[in-house]
Amino acid sequence: QSIYELVQKIKNGETKPGKEAVFIQGTPPDLKTIPYPTFENMDLKLYGDWTKRIIPVVTTRGCYNHCNFCSDWTFYKKFRKREISSIIDEFKHHKLKYDTFVFQTNDLILNVDLNHLSSLCNRIILNSDAIGHPTLTGQMSIRKGMTFELFRKMNRAGFNTITFGVESFS
Repeated sequence: QSIYELVQKIKNGETKPGKEAVFIQGTPPDLKTIPYPTFENMDLKLYGDWTKRIIPVVTTRGCYNHCNFCSDWTFYKKFRKREISSIIDEFKHHKLKYDTFVFQTNDLILNVDLNHLSSLCNRIILNSDAIGHPTLTGQMSIRKGMTFELFRKMNRAGFNTITFGVESFS
């Protein structure tokens, strides 16, 4: 059962908050069908420094490595990537709706697929007229293939804060 379905049940009076457990089972939804998050009923000024208007965005879902120390893979077994055009459209949507160009990627690890990351950077750079010059943050693992050229491209695309971690000793 998805969070969306649970919220719909609460809105329709079919259940009350705190009465149902949420557990995602079965086939995960197609990433193309998941709507952009809405923050309409939230006072975003209560969440950090709203002068920066930081909006969370997810570009990939799931796990690719199944590390012994991590529990994420038990819930998100299959690694999936969003289409680059969908990510760019979400940036445009949030820029217009919330007057922001600061995005925090909430992927487990942003650099799982280096080609996807590189393509995303290319499209951000090409769409700078429509989305402005975004400021992006994310977390990555230390891994082979992260070239100086890719870091430069990430910088041109707007990634100004990247957190690195050791992926696994397992």
